[in-house]
Amino acid sequence: MKTKQSIASNLLLAWVISAGILNSSNALAENNSAPLTALEIAKKNFVASKVDDSTSESTFRLINTSGQERVRKTKGATKLISGTTDNQRIVVFDSPADVRGTKTLLIEHSKGDDDIWVYLPAMKKVRRLVASNKK
Repeated sequence: MKTKQSIASNLLLAWVISAGILNSSNALAENNSAPLTALEIAKKNFVASKVDDSTSESTFRLINTSGQERVRKTKGATKLISGTTDNQRIVVFDSPADVRGTKTLLIEHSKGDDDIWVYLPAMKKVRRLVASNKK
């Protein structure tokens, strides 16, 4: 029986082959003198996978060691910062009631620390989080 991980790996490999990434004629650098390195392929994929904007709805199920479950529902939006590969991302908690209305804003900076802001509705205040304290 195949595991979810092996199925995902096979699907990724099939996509890479169908996209021609493993074809040596497509793996040549701009000057056709040397094959692209794995890092160069990863960088090109990173840039190609960026989209102008997106929205999402998520449900998180948090289960502790006792088996107790907490569910968090969020909505989010992401927008690419013009002229960069950096994103601005906002996430709004919809439920449960104790976190409803909590919002986080992340502004990516590829050349430095990201800006992270949190709005806490119970306090009616915005707080900036230190980038080194993302956890």
